[in-house]
Order: sequence, then C-alpha cells, then structure tokens
Amino acid sequence: MSTNKAVSKDVREYWKQKLVDKFSSRKSDLETLHTNQINKLSEKNLPAFKKTLKLEAFRKALEKSQVAYQSFIKNQKDTERKLLIAFEKAIDDYSQHLDNWAVKRHWNTRLPNSNNIDRDDKELYDVVAKFDKAVKEVCYWETKKQYIESEAGEELKKLANDKERAMDILHSDMISTEWLQAIQGICKSAQIPCSIPATDIKQLSA
Repeated sequence: MSTNKAVSKDVREYWKQKLVDKFSSRKSDLETLHTNQINKLSEKNLPAFKKTLKLEAFRKALEKSQVAYQSFIKNQKDTERKLLIAFEKAIDDYSQHLDNWAVKRHWNTRLPNSNNIDRDDKELYDVVAKFDKAVKEVCYWETKKQYIESEAGEELKKLANDKERAMDILHSDMISTEWLQAIQGICKSAQIPCSIPATDIKQLSA
C-alpha cells in the first residue's frame, strides 16, 4: 500500500490529541523543574533582596512594637490605645515603604497594612510574619520574572514554539510519510518521546 497519499481526518485528530497530551506533559515537567529552581534561587536571593529594599530598620521597629503591644494587652488595658496607635503607625510606615517599592518595581500583590489586618490579628498573631511573607512573595515573583527572561527560561518558550509548529503540521497537506516524520522530528526537538514504527505509518494513513 502506498503511503504517498493525503492524511485522513481521523489520523489528524488522533495525532492532534496525542501531541496536545504530550506537549502538556512536557510543559508540566519543565514547569515543575523550573519552579523548584526558582524556589531555590528565591530563598538564596531573599537576604540580599531584603537588604536592597532597606527593610531591616522597618522590620525591627515593627517587631519591637509588636512585642510591646502584645505583651502589654495581657494585663494592661489603660494604655492600650496609645500602644495600638504606635503599633499601627509602625505597620503603616512599613507598608508605605513597601508600597513605594511596589510602584517602582511593578509588584502586583496585596501588601499588609493597618486596615487589612484585623484587631484579633494585632492582638494575637505575628504581624511581623505577615510582612515577612509578603516580602518573600515579591522576592519570589521578581526571581521568577528574571528566571523566565534568562536563558534557562527559554526552554518553555522553545516548547511553545515547537507545539505551534506541530499544530501547523497537523493542518498541512503533506503526504502521510512526510507528515508523520515531521511530527517525529518536532517531538525530538521538544525532547518528547514519540517513536513512530514504520508499520504504523501504513496503518495510520490507510
């Protein structure tokens, strides 16, 4: 049986679904690998990131105010308001400082402030930890952005381009032999296992 014939609709649909699944799997593998690398880089970058943003004095002031306020409310209520004002000022000073950085560095994240931290949180929970978490998140965001724009992040861009080429071939009018070989070549380029036995070429193009 000759393989130099147009590829049937059923064959195209078969390969379309197969390629979509394989590219999705490869993308998931790459994203997992990149996420792990970004997490490690983010943790490594965090101390320098905090230093760049000049957070130490703000964090110490907030931590001091938090300790003073939370210790006081356990047995003293008469000066609570005064300490609360100081505590909220420390929160807002830190928040404003981070907001200024957010504008300069184009962060898209919700930062803590005295309005979105409720009364129970101020009395019972670690507000310093909320700021630490926010700083860690924006450090991760910046690290991820730099990583994706680096040479290492080119893998995902190349994968997307290979997938687009594969989709174009799916809708081409190549003869079956060239069509399947072209798909196999793209899968190889994308590092996706996709061997096509010679016997399958005849079967799929029948």
